[in-house]
Amino acid sequence: MIHDLRRTFITIAESLDISAYALKRLLNHKMNNDVTAGHIIIDAERLRDLDLATRRHQELLSERTKK
Repeated sequence: MIHDLRRTFITIAESLDISAYALKRLLNHKMNNDVTAGHIIIDAERLRDLDLATRRHQELLSERTKK
């Protein structure tokens, strides 16, 4: 189930035009040998907004499973 949630999260985040590098970081994927990633500064405000949306999504799922 967790992997399904991660897949849903990444699909929605990608549709919001979150960069591939930000998505990798949000999913805690390794970025070894990715030279370009070292040159990108992640926009903290965008990540915060995405984090809030993710938390709300988790709350809704938790409420749904309690019923």
